[in-house]
Amino acid sequence: MPDELPLHLHHLNQPSETALDALVAARWNASKVPAVHATRAAAADALLRHLVPPVSAHAVTARNTLVNAVIARVMLAPKQSVAVDVEPVLSPDDEDAIDALFSADGVPARVPSSLRNRAERIAHIGRLIAGSTTDPSRSTSSASADVRKRERVDAAVARVRALPPLLRRSQSEGPFPFRRISAFRLRDIASAAAAVLIGGMVLWPMLAAGRQHAAKTLCRGRLANVAGAMGLYGSDFDGSMPMTAGFGGSVSWWDVGVPGRSNSANLFTLAKYDYATLADLACPGNSLAACGECCPTAADWKCLSEVSYSYAIPTDKCKKQWGFNKPTVVLADGSPVVRRIRNNQRAYALENSANHSGQGQSALRSDGSVIWMTTPVVDGDNIWLPGLVEAALELAQQHSRSGSGQSLIIRGTEVPTRPDEVMLGP
Repeated sequence: MPDELPLHLHHLNQPSETALDALVAARWNASKVPAVHATRAAAADALLRHLVPPVSAHAVTARNTLVNAVIARVMLAPKQSVAVDVEPVLSPDDEDAIDALFSADGVPARVPSSLRNRAERIAHIGRLIAGSTTDPSRSTSSASADVRKRERVDAAVARVRALPPLLRRSQSEGPFPFRRISAFRLRDIASAAAAVLIGGMVLWPMLAAGRQHAAKTLCRGRLANVAGAMGLYGSDFDGSMPMTAGFGGSVSWWDVGVPGRSNSANLFTLAKYDYATLADLACPGNSLAACGECCPTAADWKCLSEVSYSYAIPTDKCKKQWGFNKPTVVLADGSPVVRRIRNNQRAYALENSANHSGQGQSALRSDGSVIWMTTPVVDGDNIWLPGLVEAALELAQQHSRSGSGQSLIIRGTEVPTRPDEVMLGP
């Protein structure tokens, strides 16, 4: 074929194209072409017979000539003005026919009748490509179906290898343009793990800070409910704060659950007489706090770990009043000093409550206000310690929570010595 095409391209008219297609569909048998296309099909058949030598004499030359004729017709057809990249795709019926033909060992006669017509055409095209004109369904050979299949495969492979390099795909590309997906490598997994770790390191402090802020807000809201309960109790008992027993300095006040020896029983009075609920008296930072229904016969919490807040310790001589002139702290998150000493640990004077991870403590004052304290010292008074211990530690010289290197010694019997002194427990 010439390397360059003429400037003026020629192509068949519509009736001639239709007649040629009908001749191909009739397997180049002009007698089977419909009558409406018979004349043009006969002329095309005669023309092709002059152009193509007899198949029986020159099979290879005839096949190559036919291929070149088809390629020439495609190249001489009018080109589209806009190039469209369309990937050839079989119709669903053709796909089913190919599958059925392979299942029938390449014999169209064994294909179901609904797909047999398409299977016969596909088998004919396959024989043309393989260079064989013998119909397997009419073969009288005694070879088995597996042998015939291998022969067809070998013939197809030989035909593909015999094509020019530009007309076949490279072996590495394969029959279909699928992308090769590589498996996960160890460094990919390590990179993903590192990304997750870094993201966790960035997000975890933010999430922790969010949880702490939510716990702090909820704690202050519950202390506000306790303030309302204190006001109701004070209106019923001449402004007094809840108290079932006072302490004179000889009886312990940190034995939770023991009648007459627990200051937490004074605070529990609000829940016992329905001024407040146990949930109101539970800090969200204390996972062991009791939050259920209050037992009618209960007079105190069962153990120190269930107690969330430390309450002002009353004395026999000085009862605490609600709403008096100078506001003082009467309730705050649990004292870390008491809890460390009760667990036989070293206590620190300036340590914050563990309810909020040592960041500070929420406190309720006698005027009903709720404040946040970042240190246990308010107005020069440490809310965890009695006055005598404070004087011994010299708070003005303390710069760490170690108490200037001195150990705290508290026996649980100490009480305030002044009316305005603040001391919370347990």
